[in-house]
Amino acid sequence: MGRPKLYHTPEEVRAANNAKSKRSYERNKADVNARRATQYRTKSGWKETTKPTRKRRTEIDAPLDNRGRQPKKGIAFWTKITEGFAEKHSVLIGESRREYVDNLYHNFSITHRKNGIRDAIDEHDAIQRGLHKSQEEILQLDGIGKGWERSNEVLKGVRDVMHAIEELLITCETLSSDALELMHQNKELMYQQW
Repeated sequence: MGRPKLYHTPEEVRAANNAKSKRSYERNKADVNARRATQYRTKSGWKETTKPTRKRRTEIDAPLDNRGRQPKKGIAFWTKITEGFAEKHSVLIGESRREYVDNLYHNFSITHRKNGIRDAIDEHDAIQRGLHKSQEEILQLDGIGKGWERSNEVLKGVRDVMHAIEELLITCETLSSDALELMHQNKELMYQQW
């Protein structure tokens, strides 16, 4: 007499086979993934590179020497980077930082969308990170001198605008539009104190 059938329908057989495959995969997951990665690399012609494929922001702006290479980055380079960020910030905010943040508020009050405020925060965050990097490099190369003081001055201006924008975003998220309008009319927002 033969052994009794464990599975009576094709669905039960399929479910049992799937469970067996999952158990087998869990036991041999590392080997299976390594084999799949190797097969992918050979089929796609993937080559491992040691050089980064994308240039960093500071390398893009640097002038090249006569051989086409990046020169050593000295105090003049980092001062130029700082001035570039200062120019970018002044172009971004325009004539007055108060008017810039006020325009963000008015755009929000019309559309009730916070995307413009968030985009402004992202732009200022990128400038702030670049300024931190250049200030750190200037400090390493020259100490606390004129270059560092200039970068600190620009960084303070960027930080002030960023704090005001963040305060505006938090206020927009926490208060109703009527309460926000009342705060704006009473000039209680941070940027209105400038």
